[in-house]
Amino acid sequence: MIEDINALVSAASDILTERGEQIAARILSTAEIDFRQVGWDNWDGGTAICDCLLLVPPRTFARLDSAREAVEQEIHKALEPLITTEGQIWFAVKIRPRKASSPEQPAAPVEPLSREIRAFIVERFKANSIKFAGRMEEVEFLSRLYDLSKMPSFDQRQPDAAGDIGLHRDHFCDWDDFWVFEDARFNLMNAPDEEFLKFLGEMVHPLVRTDEQERSTVLEICNSELTHAGWQLVPTGQLAGRKIYGARKRGHTPSFHHVKDAADRLAATYLETELARAERAIYSDPALAIGSAKDAVETCCKTLLNELTGSTHDHLDMPKLAKRLLKELKLRPDDVPDGAKAAETLKAVLGSLASITHGLAELRNPFGTGHGKHGRFKGLAPRHAKLAVSAAAAFITFVVDVYEHRERELQPTDS
Repeated sequence: MIEDINALVSAASDILTERGEQIAARILSTAEIDFRQVGWDNWDGGTAICDCLLLVPPRTFARLDSAREAVEQEIHKALEPLITTEGQIWFAVKIRPRKASSPEQPAAPVEPLSREIRAFIVERFKANSIKFAGRMEEVEFLSRLYDLSKMPSFDQRQPDAAGDIGLHRDHFCDWDDFWVFEDARFNLMNAPDEEFLKFLGEMVHPLVRTDEQERSTVLEICNSELTHAGWQLVPTGQLAGRKIYGARKRGHTPSFHHVKDAADRLAATYLETELARAERAIYSDPALAIGSAKDAVETCCKTLLNELTGSTHDHLDMPKLAKRLLKELKLRPDDVPDGAKAAETLKAVLGSLASITHGLAELRNPFGTGHGKHGRFKGLAPRHAKLAVSAAAAFITFVVDVYEHRERELQPTDS
């Protein structure tokens, strides 16, 4: 129904910020978004009736109290002109408390997608006569994933891969229907997991495959084999009422609720915004995720330093900010007495904690947002972005927990 709800949410958040609606902007930018169709009205060509659910931490939901309806209305006004350009859609904004994840349900283990698993998928495609490009021409389909004009031709009569494919598939017809899985240019049987999974997800895109029965067959083949490696193709959006699929770890969606809750406890609005931006961008924009992860750590340091010293120390760069914060919280290796239990291990762990901030700063400069890049710049993969965000999450969660423990110890006790 809406191909990229996150892009619309980001634009609406900017609109709310410009209007001075800071609470509504914060809610929209940090909430988990569940945009779903709940009905259909046949009048005047048909209108999809939808709910835009904004899932927030229970504490945030409780704080809104009587203001919740007004915030929902402000968010609706910001989203409405953006969403109505997507088609005939009527929607209601509803803020709801987010359920905590259950610790009794651990994520399924995720293994690398072996060549054997990929081969089983391809063999089942062959047995069911599933063409990878669906209703599209093969060059058209592959152009959605690759820049064929920059890939070489194996035939000297053609200048690039697009011409090569057209010549041998459409003119000579001397390549079989499953040639792409063994073509060295695409290397699908050995490519990184993300590339192979993205290819499978594109095979069931509504624009690629319109026959619902065939889409179901492809999904069944993929998921029955991917499950052995802990992956599944799951709905990630909609286009004209048809589901768009992407890869997710089976039984687990990347989540940083504990970090968001830490930001919520500090009442650090901008920190929550940066964390949400980083999480949403892991798969769609790794450079943004890396840049936002670094920014989130910097904001966390400034927020806690302001609480501890009365100053945000804006003149310091991020590694120096982190070093000053760790000094205030007594989290430097030198703060561990030599005679303490597991002293050497603690010193090593605390040293690694400081290294996280140096690593994020160094990673952000060449691969994150915030600095101009060469026109042919090639960024890092989602797995690297997830590593950066996870590292930032570990740092933020730990220092906030230590800060809160320190504050509790400093509170006077009743005599």
